[in-house]
Amino acid sequence: MPFPRGEVHVCQHHHTLQRVQRDLHDQVGSALAGMTVTIDMARRSLRQRSTAETDRILDDLRADVTALMKHVRHLLPSSGPRPHGGSVPVALRSMISGMSRAVADRMTISLDADPRLGTVPDDVAWAAFWIVREAMANVLRHSRARHCTVTLSVRHDELHVRISDDGVGMGSTRPAGGAGLANMTSRATERGGWCSIEPATPNGVTVTAGFPLTRREVR
Repeated sequence: MPFPRGEVHVCQHHHTLQRVQRDLHDQVGSALAGMTVTIDMARRSLRQRSTAETDRILDDLRADVTALMKHVRHLLPSSGPRPHGGSVPVALRSMISGMSRAVADRMTISLDADPRLGTVPDDVAWAAFWIVREAMANVLRHSRARHCTVTLSVRHDELHVRISDDGVGMGSTRPAGGAGLANMTSRATERGGWCSIEPATPNGVTVTAGFPLTRREVR
């Protein structure tokens, strides 16, 4: 039996509200967390009287603020904000590069992105991007890791995402779930996929996600 028109409208409104709340957490929240790391880096540079380095850091921070303002203006469209003209591989490289610069004195971050990522359907690729961003925000805030690896691969008709660090693990000083994991799981399940967070070996945390693809989608 079809829903009455009023109930359909309420359901659509609730879904839109959930999406906006999730995007605010994933996109705005993680961006602000990254900015705090950059500010701390600028303060250390000032104490060391490295003017040129401070200028570079502040230029990066200004670019991040400008990008965040653009994201906020476009939160309501259903497609969500898409940095760097809508190219997931470019957006990933830019994001990881910026994070690497911000934490270069305490952590190395490596990215291994499958060349076929650019052929994955946009909605799936962008869901994977935001999962990586949320996971990396948690790594930067809580892990105290020395190394972190980000891998996106296309295999067995699936886009596979893996973020692994060698930090403190899932102890009392590091949240094991909460809204971040719920949002990552939501982005994956909306597209028929899955997402999990588990202890890494010998230490640290690994976030993995998978999105089903058809053979026709992978070129």
